[in-house]
Amino acid sequence: MSENSQRFPRVMYPLGVVAVPQPPTFKEAPLMRSVKPGTSVRIGLVAAVCALAVSAIPREARAQAAAAASNGIADGSLHLVISADRLMDVFSYTSTTQKFQNGPTTVETTTSGPGISLLLGRTARDNFHSIPRVSGDVVLPTPITIGGSIPFAAGLGGTRETKQTPGGSRSVDAPNVTIFGFVPRVGYLLNLSDLFSFWPRAGVGIYSQSSTSKEVNNNGVEVKTTDTTTAFSLDLDPQFVIHPVPHFGFSFGPLINIPLSGKVETETETGPTSNTVKNDLSIFHFGITASLLGWF
Repeated sequence: MSENSQRFPRVMYPLGVVAVPQPPTFKEAPLMRSVKPGTSVRIGLVAAVCALAVSAIPREARAQAAAAASNGIADGSLHLVISADRLMDVFSYTSTTQKFQNGPTTVETTTSGPGISLLLGRTARDNFHSIPRVSGDVVLPTPITIGGSIPFAAGLGGTRETKQTPGGSRSVDAPNVTIFGFVPRVGYLLNLSDLFSFWPRAGVGIYSQSSTSKEVNNNGVEVKTTDTTTAFSLDLDPQFVIHPVPHFGFSFGPLINIPLSGKVETETETGPTSNTVKNDLSIFHFGITASLLGWF
């Protein structure tokens, strides 16, 4: 049998004989001759090594990389969160109690009531727990947070003028109030989704308030009154965080300030004489507040 008859065998059809071409052998095909025997085995070994390398990456690292693509803060990395806390009190309830001894009698006075404020909107003592404050927190990979906040408010001075006709006018310094505090805190930041996180926090607050006022009595003697308030409280601050874009968001939620201890010291100076009265102080506060935050 000839070579052509082997490569093109004849097939019998009703109308005649047709030669059908057969696929080339390994030796006859140029492309197949360029692939050396055993190459497919080496390609399989390279693919297996790549698969092993990918599987060797820790599952935690892959999870962190996937979480980093979201908008949440708790992505397994170290972050610094800067926030402007308590910018608005959606609701605020404060109960202030003072207790002092009047001879054998103990006198206790409690003032309470709700309120709504934007920024600084209440009187000084009621405003210990609701004034705006700058806060900083470090988010650990765990993701436990460690940080604190600094509430601060101060009057810039002024005058109080009293006119009498006849009798002329008298001018004294206007009442001046300064509030300063420090609240170290710890928390746990939990990503609920790309848009929401839950951030419960707790800390011990240290607050100090100083208020000074002057007036002139009917005898023409200047009377200076200085109130110094110190308070310690347990601050519970569970907040829901909304982060519509990476590295920026706002939070809202309840806050509870439980009094631990407190003192009010009132010093009255009338001319050359001075008198000081010390009273116990307790301030309980509950509110719902909103804040702004960003992280790096």
